[in-house]
Amino acid sequence: MAVCYGNASTLLNEQPVTDKSIHWPFFQLVAHALELSLKAVLSHQGRDEEWLMMIGHSLERCYTQAISAGLYTDRDPATDALMGSLDEPHALQVFRYPQNSRWVAPDPHWTIQTMETHLEIVRRYLAVQTGADRR
Repeated sequence: MAVCYGNASTLLNEQPVTDKSIHWPFFQLVAHALELSLKAVLSHQGRDEEWLMMIGHSLERCYTQAISAGLYTDRDPATDALMGSLDEPHALQVFRYPQNSRWVAPDPHWTIQTMETHLEIVRRYLAVQTGADRR
Protein backbone atom coordinates (compact mmCIF):
# COMPACT_ATOMS: atom_id res chain seq x y z
CA MET A 1 0.00 0.00 0.00
CA ALA A 2 2.85 2.42 0.80
CA VAL A 3 4.30 1.93 -2.68
CA CYS A 4 0.85 2.49 -4.24
CA TYR A 5 0.45 5.83 -2.46
CA GLY A 6 4.03 6.73 -3.35
CA ASN A 7 3.42 5.93 -7.01
CA ALA A 8 0.23 8.00 -6.99
CA SER A 9 2.08 11.00 -5.54
CA THR A 10 4.78 10.64 -8.20
CA LEU A 11 2.19 10.56 -10.97
CA LEU A 12 0.39 13.56 -9.52
CA ASN A 13 3.65 15.48 -9.29
CA GLU A 14 4.35 14.83 -12.99
CA GLN A 15 1.18 16.65 -14.07
CA PRO A 16 1.56 20.21 -15.32
CA VAL A 17 -0.10 22.47 -12.80
CA THR A 18 -0.85 26.13 -13.25
CA ASP A 19 -2.25 26.54 -9.76
CA LYS A 20 -1.85 24.84 -6.40
CA SER A 21 -4.96 22.68 -6.76
CA ILE A 22 -3.00 19.47 -6.17
CA HIS A 23 -0.75 20.83 -3.43
CA TRP A 24 -2.61 19.34 -0.43
CA PRO A 25 -3.57 16.03 -2.09
CA PHE A 26 0.04 15.54 -3.23
CA PHE A 27 1.44 15.94 0.27
CA GLN A 28 -1.35 13.77 1.73
CA LEU A 29 -0.33 10.94 -0.60
CA VAL A 30 3.35 11.32 0.28
CA ALA A 31 2.71 11.46 4.03
CA HIS A 32 0.39 8.47 3.88
CA ALA A 33 2.96 6.48 1.89
CA LEU A 34 5.55 7.29 4.56
CA GLU A 35 3.21 6.36 7.40
CA LEU A 36 2.25 3.06 5.79
CA SER A 37 5.86 2.15 5.06
CA LEU A 38 6.92 2.86 8.64
CA LYS A 39 3.99 0.92 10.05
CA ALA A 40 4.87 -2.01 7.77
CA VAL A 41 8.34 -2.02 9.34
CA LEU A 42 6.92 -1.73 12.84
CA SER A 43 4.42 -4.51 12.16
CA HIS A 44 7.23 -6.71 10.91
CA GLN A 45 9.15 -5.90 14.09
CA GLY A 46 6.27 -7.35 16.11
CA ARG A 47 4.01 -4.40 16.85
CA ASP A 48 0.37 -5.42 16.78
CA GLU A 49 -2.49 -3.57 15.10
CA GLU A 50 -3.69 -2.01 18.35
CA TRP A 51 -0.24 -0.56 19.05
CA LEU A 52 0.00 0.77 15.49
CA MET A 53 -3.36 2.51 15.89
CA MET A 54 -2.36 3.96 19.26
CA ILE A 55 0.82 5.54 17.86
CA GLY A 56 -1.46 7.52 15.57
CA HIS A 57 -0.39 9.42 12.49
CA SER A 58 2.86 10.81 13.87
CA LEU A 59 5.53 10.23 11.25
CA GLU A 60 8.30 11.22 13.64
CA ARG A 61 7.18 8.75 16.34
CA CYS A 62 6.89 5.92 13.80
CA TYR A 63 10.21 6.90 12.21
CA THR A 64 12.00 6.99 15.59
CA GLN A 65 10.58 3.59 16.56
CA ALA A 66 11.56 2.06 13.20
CA ILE A 67 15.08 3.49 13.43
CA SER A 68 15.58 2.22 16.98
CA ALA A 69 14.75 -1.27 15.74
CA GLY A 70 17.29 -1.08 12.90
CA LEU A 71 15.55 0.31 9.81
CA TYR A 72 18.40 2.71 9.01
CA THR A 73 22.05 1.96 9.63
CA ASP A 74 22.93 5.62 9.06
CA ARG A 75 20.48 8.47 9.58
CA ASP A 76 19.72 10.30 6.35
CA PRO A 77 19.42 14.08 6.81
CA ALA A 78 16.97 14.37 3.89
CA THR A 79 14.65 11.71 5.32
CA ASP A 80 14.92 13.28 8.77
CA ALA A 81 13.94 16.64 7.26
CA LEU A 82 11.03 15.20 5.27
CA MET A 83 9.61 13.33 8.27
CA GLY A 84 9.97 16.47 10.37
CA SER A 85 8.33 18.66 7.76
CA LEU A 86 5.31 16.42 7.20
CA ASP A 87 4.87 15.16 10.77
CA GLU A 88 2.67 17.88 12.25
CA PRO A 89 0.41 18.59 9.27
CA HIS A 90 -0.09 14.86 8.70
CA ALA A 91 -0.77 14.11 12.37
CA LEU A 92 -3.22 17.02 12.59
CA GLN A 93 -4.78 15.98 9.27
CA VAL A 94 -4.13 19.40 7.73
CA PHE A 95 -3.88 17.77 4.30
CA ARG A 96 -7.32 16.17 4.65
CA TYR A 97 -9.53 18.77 6.28
CA PRO A 98 -9.72 22.54 5.76
CA GLN A 99 -7.95 24.41 8.52
CA ASN A 100 -5.55 27.28 8.98
CA SER A 101 -1.92 26.35 8.75
CA ARG A 102 1.35 28.24 8.48
CA TRP A 103 3.05 25.11 7.20
CA VAL A 104 5.64 25.71 4.50
CA ALA A 105 5.75 22.93 1.93
CA PRO A 106 9.07 21.42 0.89
CA ASP A 107 9.98 21.29 -2.80
CA PRO A 108 7.80 18.60 -4.46
CA HIS A 109 10.62 17.16 -6.56
CA TRP A 110 12.90 16.85 -3.53
CA THR A 111 9.97 15.35 -1.62
CA ILE A 112 9.45 12.66 -4.28
CA GLN A 113 13.14 11.82 -4.44
CA THR A 114 13.43 11.55 -0.65
CA MET A 115 10.24 9.51 -0.36
CA GLU A 116 11.36 7.10 -3.11
CA THR A 117 14.74 6.62 -1.42
CA HIS A 118 12.99 5.87 1.88
CA LEU A 119 10.56 3.41 0.25
CA GLU A 120 13.48 1.56 -1.35
CA ILE A 121 15.24 1.33 2.04
CA VAL A 122 12.06 -0.08 3.56
CA ARG A 123 11.69 -2.56 0.69
CA ARG A 124 15.26 -3.77 1.18
CA TYR A 125 14.88 -3.92 4.95
CA LEU A 126 11.75 -6.06 4.71
CA ALA A 127 13.32 -8.28 2.04
CA VAL A 128 16.37 -8.94 4.22
CA GLN A 129 14.23 -9.53 7.29
CA THR A 130 12.06 -12.06 5.46
CA GLY A 131 14.99 -13.58 3.57
CA ALA A 132 13.55 -12.80 0.14
CA ASP A 133 14.05 -9.93 -2.26
CA ARG A 134 10.51 -9.12 -3.33
CA ARG A 135 11.27 -6.61 -6.04
